[in-house]
Amino acid sequence: MPIEQPRAGSSLPPLPNSTSRLAANAQAPDSSASTITAIDVDAAEPSGLDDFVIRASEGRDQPTAAISPDLALCARCLRELFDPADPRYHYPYINCTDCGPRYSIVLRLPYDRAATTMAAWPMDALCACEYHDPASRRFHAQPVACGECGPGYWLAMLDEVHQSGVEERLGPIPHAARLLQAGAILAIKGLGGYHLACDARNPDAVAALRNRKFRKEKPFALMARTIELARTLVELSPAAEAVLASPAAPIVLGPGRVTLPHVAPGTDELGVMLPYTPLHHLLFAAGAPELLVMTSANRSSEPIAYEDADARERLAGLADGLLVGERPIARRVEARLIAAEP
Repeated sequence: MPIEQPRAGSSLPPLPNSTSRLAANAQAPDSSASTITAIDVDAAEPSGLDDFVIRASEGRDQPTAAISPDLALCARCLRELFDPADPRYHYPYINCTDCGPRYSIVLRLPYDRAATTMAAWPMDALCACEYHDPASRRFHAQPVACGECGPGYWLAMLDEVHQSGVEERLGPIPHAARLLQAGAILAIKGLGGYHLACDARNPDAVAALRNRKFRKEKPFALMARTIELARTLVELSPAAEAVLASPAAPIVLGPGRVTLPHVAPGTDELGVMLPYTPLHHLLFAAGAPELLVMTSANRSSEPIAYEDADARERLAGLADGLLVGERPIARRVEARLIAAEP
């Protein structure tokens, strides 16, 4: 990144005299998703730059770049998600430079929108304005979208019993929440693949999920609506809570405080995670059970399903329905598992 001191007479403030001060100023104070690990400085001749610009990628050589992992929904996007005055109110793909998909949507380098699975959705005026505004936290956020221009979700039922209860007036997310309340097993498309979800406190639903997956003993992961609920399920140290609520959004494994039939047979530990996508938060807000089993959508020994057509074929007989997101996933990404520190 070329950086020059402003020319004489420029209205721009001077740059810091040291790279350490530059690094300190560059680190966003309200972002936990970005970290500067190193700064390499080489001298260069000035070329008269007087503005901050992200130029179009030229792609002349074989590109190399470190691609960020997918990140859990940030606090600011979460507030906007539930703000009726916000243009992205209840939009299940809300994101910004601090959160959302990265690695799971990249098709090739360089990491530009045209090289991601968002290429099929041109930005409307709102999203384009934020995307090109250096003062916006959506400046060059490649997955940026809204309900007017971006992808959405739809519900596909695979089971005739549950299909008969479909209410057309309900949107796909409230309908999915109602099905989970009623004991259904749903395949829900997330950031890096599909997950099978059901009410963790419904023994019949959990037993059915275990039988359908041919998973005799391996524990299921849990998704708790809040960290307060997670504390009642698993013994969590302050360090474990910090990891649980971090942008990485891992499954944290620790000593269980409760016994949930069929969830983790033969062990006294439970694995718990928090909602990390806008869709998860919307499902809970729409009335889904506050504690869900959330396990990879596959039969034992198979890879997790992440492509829609393949999921519909392979998950028939496993799930009663699929909550399908229109944004394609470029590659499957499994959830991270971390043992809680005592």
